[in-house]
Amino acid sequence: MTGISKGSFIFCTIYFAILVLLKPWESLFSDQFLKYHQAYSMFQSGFSTESLIYPSFDIDPKYDYFLWKAPMVFQMGERMIGQYPIFLTLLISPFLVFHWIPIVSVLMAVFNLISAFILRKYWGLSWFWILFTFFGTYIFLMGPELSEHPPLLLLELLAFTFFYKGENRSLNNILGGIALGMGVWLRLEVLIFFFVFWSGGWIVYGKDWWKRSFWFSFSFSVVVLLLLVFHTLDYHHPIGPRYFQNFNTGEDQGTVLSRAFTILIGSYSMPGLLLYLPILVPLLYFFRKKIRNRSLEASYYHLGLVAYAFILLIAFLAPNDGVSNWGPRYVGLALIPFVLVLKQVSEGSGWKLGISGPNLAFTTFILYSFGMTLAGFAFYQRTSKEMRSIRSVYADSKANHLLFLDDMLCGSVGPSYFEKRVLCVHNESSTEGIGSLVSKLSEKFPGEKVGFISYSDAVKEYAAKLPESDNSLMNQYRKKVLAEAEIRPVWLDRMEKNWKTGEVKTKGLWEYREFEIPKE
Repeated sequence: MTGISKGSFIFCTIYFAILVLLKPWESLFSDQFLKYHQAYSMFQSGFSTESLIYPSFDIDPKYDYFLWKAPMVFQMGERMIGQYPIFLTLLISPFLVFHWIPIVSVLMAVFNLISAFILRKYWGLSWFWILFTFFGTYIFLMGPELSEHPPLLLLELLAFTFFYKGENRSLNNILGGIALGMGVWLRLEVLIFFFVFWSGGWIVYGKDWWKRSFWFSFSFSVVVLLLLVFHTLDYHHPIGPRYFQNFNTGEDQGTVLSRAFTILIGSYSMPGLLLYLPILVPLLYFFRKKIRNRSLEASYYHLGLVAYAFILLIAFLAPNDGVSNWGPRYVGLALIPFVLVLKQVSEGSGWKLGISGPNLAFTTFILYSFGMTLAGFAFYQRTSKEMRSIRSVYADSKANHLLFLDDMLCGSVGPSYFEKRVLCVHNESSTEGIGSLVSKLSEKFPGEKVGFISYSDAVKEYAAKLPESDNSLMNQYRKKVLAEAEIRPVWLDRMEKNWKTGEVKTKGLWEYREFEIPKE
């Protein structure tokens, strides 16, 4: 095969086959959809502003029925801005010129495939270890629809490659520092990672570390300084919106210990790092043994030391536990270092896939982690199926306006948000507020149709049967659904009095009602 090896072709085929099977672009929801919203708004503005597009701004200038609420967004002057990094927005926005939503998932795949190429060419990973990197860990599952992790891990890997494989040349170290510094423009935990990386270097390289790391550290610091200046000028805060939004959610994020436990071990809804990759526990023993025997290269000693120290430190410093992901995203920077060290230790110890002696334990751990990824695929498909199910209730709606009674239902709208006037009810329960919105729509849009999407009558019975739980999120969901079931008749009564009732469609727990605003 000309220009590409057989192995590369097979790996790319497997990667894109899984991508097509999962169809992650159909799951743009919550965090991922806000990232898309930011990129779409930037593209539509001609890269002139970060302000989020709101098709219903003319009737809702106070953003009372806007899709997003704090801490996901914040307002600065006349700008409503998303909390996610502008660097990610700028990476994605140019590709929206194709007007093809799956392009964002393809772009995420390209970042990961470039990482695979670097691991293969410069780190000597076999195709087995390449497969394990992306599908034995949760790297693939960290936002195949749209996430900062694929470009972030690529930048991290570029930094490692320039630093460790660059023959200690000043230019390579400068490029490595720039790459890791640009990672801070995507996620702030890179600052913690660099601190551990720099501190660990003194342990591994001793007094030579200052000279060894000078240009890397200098260029990293310059790039980070530029970020701090930009944040100060644009957001009036040096750390930027992600930090103060994460630490000012107004929600109970649990104790530091509970968050650390979820990140390292797991919770009812998400496997933690060690539950996903239990091989990291015995790896620590053999890693230390290799260090004592002085049989591990300094670069791998450094990577392993940094990875283990980083996961412990970030587990206690993370603002939340990242429960929305299949695998804790806050320790994602440690995954590639762990794979590189595991590969080195396993080959040095003679471990292979097999059923004899230590090979059986090694094989069991490896296959278990692949199994966790398969479970993640099933989790992902279930989420996608639920999104499609919700959207099917209103997907063929001919209404000009969509009014959602629930945040989650509203969040399911996806990119079609930009094609209609979408209004999201967050906590509107007063008859005055309801009447005001109905009056505005009646006055401004006579003769047009309004689609009202809510939970159906069946949800009240369903929520009432949900048992009381020790899990705060489940209890919050139960109370919220019951509260919405109580206010729903008030909305229906007001709309039925003012508008003509049309189609009514119920599917499971969801209902779509169409109304027509009288022309006079």
